[in-house]
Amino acid sequence: MLAAHPNAWYGHGGLQVRLWLADARDGGLLLLPPEQGWQAALVASDVIVGDHGSVTFYGAALGRPVLLASSGREADELDPDSPTALLSGTLPRLDPAGAVLPQIEQAMAAHGSHDDVTGRTLGMPGQAAGLLRRLAYRLMELPEPAAPATARPLAEPLPERGEVLSFEVEAVVGGDRVSVRRYPAVLERRPGDQVRDPHLVVDAEEVNPRLLENAAIVVGRDPGPGWARETLRRYPGCFMAAEIAGDRSVVLTLRSGERLRVGTTPAGGGDPDPRCLPSAVYGWLVRGRSREDLRSGITVRVGERQVVVKVMPFDA
Repeated sequence: MLAAHPNAWYGHGGLQVRLWLADARDGGLLLLPPEQGWQAALVASDVIVGDHGSVTFYGAALGRPVLLASSGREADELDPDSPTALLSGTLPRLDPAGAVLPQIEQAMAAHGSHDDVTGRTLGMPGQAAGLLRRLAYRLMELPEPAAPATARPLAEPLPERGEVLSFEVEAVVGGDRVSVRRYPAVLERRPGDQVRDPHLVVDAEEVNPRLLENAAIVVGRDPGPGWARETLRRYPGCFMAAEIAGDRSVVLTLRSGERLRVGTTPAGGGDPDPRCLPSAVYGWLVRGRSREDLRSGITVRVGERQVVVKVMPFDA
């Protein structure tokens, strides 16, 4: 989720901002509007990647893991004695040329290392409303209201949502487990990204013919009768067509004509995107693993979510 500075919106215009971020939005980026929403998004965040501005500082004060993309020190944009400069000197830096995921994982693992700095730079937690109101009225030379200062609920984030329709997917098989990791196909991978033997999974609604023609798996979310066989006929390089039948059920049609139903049972962390299930079966089959194991059940892990997958013949 991205909270761009309001000056970017008003200085360049919303159309230009959206054009600059078009590929990232197609890759799943959620773009927050400039008016509101960043506060609640900050509270809900797992990791913050930011510059030397106030939002990054607030995130660190909330105790979130932070990666600093720009410190402001290079351009002398910060008072060296300011709290923000002090914090910027201690936060880990993002290497823009390196793989992002390992850096985020490292920042989360090192979480808490800058707590002493935020404690020194932002004190008196829970008293901000009263202190800021007192200061504001003093500067205006007006009497402060007698009623206590209260905080208002934060506005719900309402980001502009893009939808990822194509993924490069790695399915790592080990024992009776398959670990699935996906990368938006529209985005270029960085040199440090370690993606092992990926295959291409493309939604049937994708408009880029190159992606569809090179897909190992084509996914239909509400297909009509005969869709799977027609898809395999149209795209001869496709290994399987997958029909989403629910949050926990997918019907696969292999190039051989065999049809399989994939069902899941949660094993921790909730249900993953059902579009991940065909990749788990694909990874299992192309590595020559036993179909008997698929019938008895294998464990599929997607991020922090884990399910037991069973595959049975499908009788249409």
